[in-house]
Parts: sequence; C-alpha cells; structure tokens
Amino acid sequence: MGFEVMSFIILVSAAPVAVSSVLVNMGESQHDWDKSAPYECGFIGATNPGDFSSRFFHLVILFLVWDVEIVLLIPCFQDLTVWSSSGGALAVFLLVLSYGLYYEIFEGSVKWTLQEE
Repeated sequence: MGFEVMSFIILVSAAPVAVSSVLVNMGESQHDWDKSAPYECGFIGATNPGDFSSRFFHLVILFLVWDVEIVLLIPCFQDLTVWSSSGGALAVFLLVLSYGLYYEIFEGSVKWTLQEE
C-alpha cells in the first residue's frame, strides 16, 4: 500500500476517536438530576420516570398492529374488484387478525385494570 492510502486509513480511524474524546471532555462532570427529571408543571413527579407498565406497552403494540392493518385494508373495501381477484387471501388475513384479537381478549391483555379474584 502506498503512503497516501495508509495515511488516509490512519486519519479515518483516528478522527472519530479524537472527536469522541473532545466531546466527552466537554460534557458536564456532574449529573444534574433536575435536568433529567420529567417536567410536571413544577411539581415533584408522583412516580419514578423509569417505571413503565408492560401492560400499557403490550396494549400500545396491539393498537398499532390493528391500526396499520385497518389502514391497509381500507383501499380493499373501496375497490371491490380486489375481492374478486384475491378475496380468499384477504379473508384468511382477516381471519388470522381476528383470531389474534380474540386471543388477546380472552387472555385479558385488552383490559386496562386488573380484576381482583
């Protein structure tokens, strides 16, 4: 390899390291908890911001799946010629989505609050 190629490789390898070290040294030395706390109208937060409900996350993912699928199915309902050419595939698709929704309902994932037994 030529001198130019080797110097280019060294420069490309050393530049990110140099930039990273400059940025790390320019940062704050102490962590400011007030800046990292969530803003709640001037009040102290009620809960730890790290607490996140997995049930809420599960429900959001379920909503996103159904929302995207409904948006993708709307054009199929507007153009009925799609049903004649690929109606079977759309019916199977809707059947699989409906089965997943019923499974989530009977599992209890769709209920927002837990019932005491």
